[in-house]
Amino acid sequence: MHTHAPASSPGVPFRSLVMTASRLAGLSLAAATLLILPACDWITGSEGPGPTPAEITELPRALTPAESQVLRASTGFGLELLRQMVSEKPDSTHLVSPFSASMALGMALNGADGTTFDEMRTTLGFGTLDRDEINRSYRDLLELLLALDPAVSFSVANSVWYDQVWTLRPSFRDAVNAHFGARVEGINFRDPGASGRINAWVKDATRGRIPEIAPDPIPEDAVAYLINALHFLGDWREAFDPADTRDHQFTGQDGSTTPMRLMQREGKIRGTQWQGHQAADLPYGGAAWSMTVVLPRAGATVQDLLAELDAEGWEALTSGFTEYRGILGLPRFTVEWEGGLNAALSRMGMPTAFSPMGADFSRLFVEDADLYLSDVRQKTFMRVDERGTEAAAVTSVEVSVTSMPPSFIVDRPFLLAIRERHSGTVLFLGAMVEPPTAG
Repeated sequence: MHTHAPASSPGVPFRSLVMTASRLAGLSLAAATLLILPACDWITGSEGPGPTPAEITELPRALTPAESQVLRASTGFGLELLRQMVSEKPDSTHLVSPFSASMALGMALNGADGTTFDEMRTTLGFGTLDRDEINRSYRDLLELLLALDPAVSFSVANSVWYDQVWTLRPSFRDAVNAHFGARVEGINFRDPGASGRINAWVKDATRGRIPEIAPDPIPEDAVAYLINALHFLGDWREAFDPADTRDHQFTGQDGSTTPMRLMQREGKIRGTQWQGHQAADLPYGGAAWSMTVVLPRAGATVQDLLAELDAEGWEALTSGFTEYRGILGLPRFTVEWEGGLNAALSRMGMPTAFSPMGADFSRLFVEDADLYLSDVRQKTFMRVDERGTEAAAVTSVEVSVTSMPPSFIVDRPFLLAIRERHSGTVLFLGAMVEPPTAG
């Protein structure tokens, strides 16, 4: 991970909510919210904001029960994913996009069966929704959200890259095409330029912010990459004046201080308190999308906050904002993060998908083979300045084929023994050096 901003600070009076203690917890959660965008191969919203647009106060239509469950599931999945990543490195900054991960795994779900499918569906929070209900919800939400706020620019993308020596099942290809809008392409994974083709797509889908995700060279056992990419660009509804940005001290969880640049503005603030934690909501464009920043209460860490915050708590926090006048201070920063998600996802309830001998992805290829998820990896980017926010995320699901069982071929000189295993009695010992003669 690379970061150009510190990761913690002290509490401050709520009425002059200076976000010097964001610790990037709220920013990670904001990424979970602002990047909750269903995806397709290359779909683009507005190319940029103009004059202050009219405020968007509601969705153009009510969500279906299945769509509501998918969105609630994404929030719960995201909070748990962030909890898991923070627990691994509690003193480091983490910026995850749970919806990007959910989308990539959602495509993989169409190739899974049996226990593998059940565990993945439960981990993603989809309850008893069947494959078609999950797929349709992603597709319909995409259609709803794409046109929601023309003052905010965002693009979403899905792709499936597979080794051309394999044959995709038509049902899998149809599902990711119809519901995820995915680009599906078979290429020669042994070609030295294979990872370059995949990474060129990734770079284009994230407007250059994430230049690569596929390893070079592609591992010999890898047979497919299922990739989701997101890009977000939004101007603050109420921008910060660069002339008001000042040097400030960021106080870490250990009490150490680090210089930073603090953006400031005085005026209307949307704020709330939940369980003693303070929060502010900074809208973009027409106010459909926003960044929610949460300051842990005095004496608490980001890990403490996450331990208390579940999907219901997040809903209570984000529904409690009220408007008041005060001073808002927010760090200007850039963060780049990368993390492998295998261990976290296994702990969250889907270990079978990562088992070379136990996973069932028989709905992916026509060929009969033991397939498993070898590497689920995410990269994220976020830049926050006086004008607004740019953010990007890529999640890659690497599918591999189980290698042939280890071989033991006796075709060179060897030692042998005939023994009784329980007592340890050795009857014969031999050093077989010459070529054996058949009896």
